[in-house]
Amino acid sequence: MIKLKDFETFIEEPVIKDLIKDHDKKIPIYREALFILYEQLKELNRKKAYFSLIRGRVKGKISFAKKLFKAINDEMDEKDQKIEITQEYLYRKYYEITDIAGIRVAVRYYDEIFPIANIVRTALLSIGYIDISSNGIGYSDSDKKRIEHGNDKGYRGFHFFIGVTTSQILTESQGQINIPIEVQFRTELQHIWSCRSHEITYKKDMIEENMKGDMKSIGDSLHTADCFLRRLREEI
Repeated sequence: MIKLKDFETFIEEPVIKDLIKDHDKKIPIYREALFILYEQLKELNRKKAYFSLIRGRVKGKISFAKKLFKAINDEMDEKDQKIEITQEYLYRKYYEITDIAGIRVAVRYYDEIFPIANIVRTALLSIGYIDISSNGIGYSDSDKKRIEHGNDKGYRGFHFFIGVTTSQILTESQGQINIPIEVQFRTELQHIWSCRSHEITYKKDMIEENMKGDMKSIGDSLHTADCFLRRLREEI
Protein backbone atom coordinates (compact mmCIF):
# COMPACT_ATOMS: atom_id res chain seq x y z
CA MET A 1 0.00 0.00 0.00
CA ILE A 2 1.20 3.49 -0.85
CA LYS A 3 1.34 6.06 1.93
CA LEU A 4 0.06 9.51 1.10
CA LYS A 5 2.23 12.12 2.82
CA ASP A 6 3.36 15.39 1.27
CA PHE A 7 3.47 16.02 -2.49
CA GLU A 8 7.26 15.66 -2.74
CA THR A 9 7.06 12.14 -1.26
CA PHE A 10 4.02 11.31 -3.41
CA ILE A 11 5.77 11.96 -6.75
CA GLU A 12 8.74 9.79 -5.76
CA GLU A 13 6.55 6.68 -5.57
CA PRO A 14 7.44 4.33 -8.49
CA VAL A 15 3.80 3.96 -9.59
CA ILE A 16 3.34 7.74 -9.62
CA LYS A 17 6.49 8.12 -11.71
CA ASP A 18 5.01 5.61 -14.18
CA LEU A 19 1.73 7.53 -14.35
CA ILE A 20 3.55 10.84 -14.87
CA LYS A 21 5.62 9.26 -17.65
CA ASP A 22 2.46 7.93 -19.31
CA HIS A 23 0.83 11.36 -19.05
CA ASP A 24 3.93 12.99 -20.56
CA LYS A 25 3.62 10.78 -23.66
CA LYS A 26 0.06 12.01 -24.22
CA ILE A 27 0.85 15.74 -24.01
CA PRO A 28 1.66 16.23 -27.76
CA ILE A 29 -1.67 14.63 -28.71
CA TYR A 30 -3.61 16.83 -26.30
CA ARG A 31 -1.76 19.90 -27.57
CA GLU A 32 -2.77 19.09 -31.14
CA ALA A 33 -6.42 18.57 -30.13
CA LEU A 34 -6.37 21.80 -28.14
CA PHE A 35 -4.94 23.77 -31.08
CA ILE A 36 -7.59 22.40 -33.46
CA LEU A 37 -10.47 23.39 -31.19
CA TYR A 38 -8.85 26.71 -30.22
CA GLU A 39 -8.59 27.74 -33.87
CA GLN A 40 -12.18 26.64 -34.49
CA LEU A 41 -13.45 28.78 -31.62
CA LYS A 42 -11.44 31.77 -32.86
CA GLU A 43 -13.01 31.33 -36.30
CA LEU A 44 -16.52 31.22 -34.78
CA ASN A 45 -15.78 34.38 -32.83
CA ARG A 46 -14.48 36.19 -35.92
CA LYS A 47 -17.88 35.78 -37.58
CA LYS A 48 -19.65 37.27 -34.58
CA ALA A 49 -17.93 38.51 -31.40
CA TYR A 50 -19.56 36.16 -28.90
CA PHE A 51 -16.79 36.40 -26.32
CA SER A 52 -13.97 38.75 -25.42
CA LEU A 53 -11.19 36.40 -24.36
CA ILE A 54 -10.03 32.86 -25.07
CA ARG A 55 -7.13 30.96 -23.50
CA GLY A 56 -5.95 27.36 -23.78
CA ARG A 57 -3.70 25.12 -21.72
CA VAL A 58 -2.55 21.50 -21.38
CA LYS A 59 -1.56 20.23 -17.94
CA GLY A 60 2.17 19.57 -17.72
CA LYS A 61 3.74 16.79 -15.67
CA ILE A 62 3.84 18.59 -12.31
CA SER A 63 0.42 20.20 -12.75
CA PHE A 64 -1.04 16.79 -13.58
CA ALA A 65 0.64 15.14 -10.56
CA LYS A 66 -0.74 17.90 -8.29
CA LYS A 67 -4.19 17.30 -9.77
CA LEU A 68 -3.95 13.59 -8.93
CA PHE A 69 -2.62 14.32 -5.42
CA LYS A 70 -5.45 16.81 -4.83
CA ALA A 71 -8.10 14.39 -6.14
CA ILE A 72 -7.04 11.78 -3.59
CA ASN A 73 -6.99 14.30 -0.73
CA ASP A 74 -10.41 15.64 -1.75
CA GLU A 75 -11.88 12.12 -1.74
CA MET A 76 -10.46 11.52 1.73
CA ASP A 77 -11.97 14.79 2.98
CA GLU A 78 -15.32 13.99 1.38
CA LYS A 79 -15.49 10.53 2.98
CA ASP A 80 -13.89 11.80 6.19
CA GLN A 81 -11.68 8.73 6.40
CA LYS A 82 -8.38 7.29 5.23
CA ILE A 83 -8.42 5.43 1.94
CA GLU A 84 -6.26 2.41 1.14
CA ILE A 85 -4.07 3.78 -1.64
CA THR A 86 -3.21 0.78 -3.78
CA GLN A 87 -1.78 0.72 -7.28
CA GLU A 88 -5.24 -0.23 -8.59
CA TYR A 89 -6.79 2.78 -6.81
CA LEU A 90 -4.19 5.17 -8.24
CA TYR A 91 -4.76 3.93 -11.79
CA ARG A 92 -8.50 4.41 -11.33
CA LYS A 93 -7.99 7.98 -10.12
CA TYR A 94 -5.56 8.55 -13.01
CA TYR A 95 -8.16 7.61 -15.63
CA GLU A 96 -10.83 9.68 -13.88
CA ILE A 97 -8.90 12.88 -14.67
CA THR A 98 -10.47 14.21 -17.86
CA ASP A 99 -9.54 17.90 -17.75
CA ILE A 100 -6.02 17.44 -19.08
CA ALA A 101 -6.57 20.04 -21.77
CA GLY A 102 -8.91 22.99 -21.54
CA ILE A 103 -10.02 26.20 -23.20
CA ARG A 104 -11.21 29.13 -21.09
CA VAL A 105 -13.70 31.50 -22.67
CA ALA A 106 -14.73 34.80 -21.05
CA VAL A 107 -17.96 36.65 -21.84
CA ARG A 108 -18.83 40.22 -20.87
CA TYR A 109 -21.92 39.65 -18.69
CA TYR A 110 -22.84 36.72 -16.48
CA ASP A 111 -26.31 36.28 -18.02
CA GLU A 112 -24.54 35.59 -21.36
CA ILE A 113 -22.71 32.50 -20.08
CA PHE A 114 -25.35 29.86 -20.85
CA PRO A 115 -26.80 31.42 -24.05
CA ILE A 116 -23.38 31.94 -25.67
CA ALA A 117 -22.07 28.57 -24.46
CA ASN A 118 -25.08 26.88 -26.08
CA ILE A 119 -24.62 28.83 -29.34
CA VAL A 120 -20.95 27.80 -29.50
CA ARG A 121 -21.70 24.22 -28.48
CA THR A 122 -24.41 23.87 -31.14
CA ALA A 123 -22.15 25.41 -33.80
CA LEU A 124 -19.37 22.93 -32.99
CA LEU A 125 -21.76 19.97 -33.17
CA SER A 126 -23.13 21.19 -36.51
CA ILE A 127 -19.67 20.94 -38.10
CA GLY A 128 -18.90 17.46 -36.81
CA TYR A 129 -17.50 17.81 -33.31
CA ILE A 130 -18.82 15.48 -30.61
CA ASP A 131 -20.15 16.54 -27.22
CA ILE A 132 -18.85 14.08 -24.63
CA SER A 133 -20.08 15.84 -21.49
CA SER A 134 -21.40 13.46 -18.84
CA ASN A 135 -24.66 15.42 -18.45
CA GLY A 136 -25.33 15.72 -22.18
CA ILE A 137 -26.28 18.86 -24.06
CA GLY A 138 -27.80 21.73 -22.11
CA TYR A 139 -27.19 22.66 -18.50
CA SER A 140 -28.39 21.34 -15.18
CA ASP A 141 -29.59 22.84 -11.90
CA SER A 142 -26.11 22.25 -10.48
CA ASP A 143 -24.64 24.26 -13.38
CA LYS A 144 -27.00 27.14 -12.57
CA LYS A 145 -26.14 26.86 -8.87
CA ARG A 146 -22.42 27.07 -9.64
CA ILE A 147 -22.95 30.31 -11.55
CA GLU A 148 -25.23 31.86 -8.92
CA HIS A 149 -23.46 30.73 -5.74
CA GLY A 150 -20.02 29.46 -6.73
CA ASN A 151 -18.20 26.54 -5.14
CA ASP A 152 -16.59 26.51 -1.68
CA LYS A 153 -13.76 28.74 -2.97
CA GLY A 154 -16.03 31.06 -4.96
CA TYR A 155 -15.40 29.67 -8.44
CA ARG A 156 -18.16 30.31 -10.99
CA GLY A 157 -18.15 28.80 -14.44
CA PHE A 158 -19.92 26.48 -16.88
CA HIS A 159 -17.96 23.52 -18.27
CA PHE A 160 -18.59 21.03 -21.05
CA PHE A 161 -16.40 18.58 -23.00
CA ILE A 162 -15.87 18.42 -26.75
CA GLY A 163 -14.23 15.43 -28.44
CA VAL A 164 -11.54 16.28 -30.99
CA THR A 165 -9.98 13.80 -33.42
CA THR A 166 -6.25 14.28 -34.07
CA SER A 167 -3.74 12.94 -36.59
CA GLN A 168 -1.99 11.13 -33.72
CA ILE A 169 -3.22 8.19 -31.63
CA LEU A 170 -2.94 7.53 -27.90
CA THR A 171 -2.22 3.79 -28.26
CA GLU A 172 -2.05 1.33 -31.16
CA SER A 173 -4.93 -0.70 -29.69
CA GLN A 174 -7.21 2.34 -29.39
CA GLY A 175 -6.45 3.86 -32.77
CA GLN A 176 -7.95 7.30 -33.35
CA ILE A 177 -10.28 8.42 -30.59
CA ASN A 178 -11.94 11.66 -29.58
CA ILE A 179 -9.58 13.57 -27.29
CA PRO A 180 -11.62 15.33 -24.57
CA ILE A 181 -11.13 19.10 -24.38
CA GLU A 182 -12.82 20.89 -21.50
CA VAL A 183 -14.41 24.20 -22.50
CA GLN A 184 -15.01 26.63 -19.62
CA PHE A 185 -17.29 29.66 -19.88
CA ARG A 186 -17.22 32.46 -17.30
CA THR A 187 -17.31 36.26 -17.12
CA GLU A 188 -14.28 38.48 -17.60
CA LEU A 189 -14.27 39.34 -13.87
CA GLN A 190 -14.53 35.69 -12.84
CA HIS A 191 -11.74 34.83 -15.27
CA ILE A 192 -9.43 37.28 -13.51
CA TRP A 193 -10.47 35.83 -10.14
CA SER A 194 -9.84 32.29 -11.38
CA CYS A 195 -6.33 33.13 -12.62
CA ARG A 196 -5.35 34.77 -9.33
CA SER A 197 -6.93 32.11 -7.10
CA HIS A 198 -5.23 29.35 -9.10
CA GLU A 199 -1.84 30.96 -8.50
CA ILE A 200 -2.52 31.42 -4.79
CA THR A 201 -4.39 28.28 -3.75
CA TYR A 202 -4.62 25.54 -6.38
CA LYS A 203 -0.96 24.52 -6.34
CA LYS A 204 -0.74 24.25 -2.57
CA ASP A 205 -0.87 20.74 -1.11
CA MET A 206 -3.46 21.80 1.45
CA ILE A 207 -5.60 24.93 1.62
CA GLU A 208 -6.49 26.51 4.94
CA GLU A 209 -10.21 27.03 5.55
CA ASN A 210 -9.76 30.76 6.17
CA MET A 211 -7.99 31.07 2.79
CA LYS A 212 -10.95 29.33 1.11
CA GLY A 213 -13.27 31.78 2.85
CA ASP A 214 -11.24 34.77 1.70
CA MET A 215 -11.16 33.58 -1.91
CA LYS A 216 -14.90 32.89 -1.83
CA SER A 217 -15.53 36.43 -0.51
CA ILE A 218 -13.55 37.85 -3.44
CA GLY A 219 -15.45 35.66 -5.91
CA ASP A 220 -18.79 36.68 -4.38
CA SER A 221 -17.83 40.38 -4.55
CA LEU A 222 -16.93 40.04 -8.24
CA HIS A 223 -20.25 38.28 -8.88
CA THR A 224 -22.01 41.23 -7.23
CA ALA A 225 -20.07 43.52 -9.57
CA ASP A 226 -21.16 41.34 -12.52
CA CYS A 227 -24.78 41.75 -11.43
CA PHE A 228 -24.39 45.55 -11.19
CA LEU A 229 -22.84 45.67 -14.66
CA ARG A 230 -25.72 43.66 -16.09
CA ARG A 231 -28.24 46.01 -14.45
CA LEU A 232 -26.41 49.07 -15.81
CA ARG A 233 -26.42 47.54 -19.29
CA GLU A 234 -30.19 47.09 -19.10
CA GLU A 235 -30.75 50.66 -17.85
CA ILE A 236 -28.76 52.32 -20.62
